[in-house]
Amino acid sequence: QVRIAGPTSANVSIAGRVFTEKGNGLANAQVIITDQNGFVRYTFTSVGGYYSFTDIAVGSTIVVAVKSKKYT
Repeated sequence: QVRIAGPTSANVSIAGRVFTEKGNGLANAQVIITDQNGFVRYTFTSVGGYYSFTDIAVGSTIVVAVKSKKYT
């Protein structure tokens, strides 16, 4: 007997860049994501202002927020 596995939910990544009003990358800004279940994850931006998150369930609703000591 052969069993065929059903479709699996793949995970995705999201990435972006945080920058100043002058277009410069904002380093060390905290980027926070919250999913529809209230699960929170965070990371910090790189020198160029880039960030990324991996292993996000396909179809999730994600809210992204940014905190920085230099900007409000």
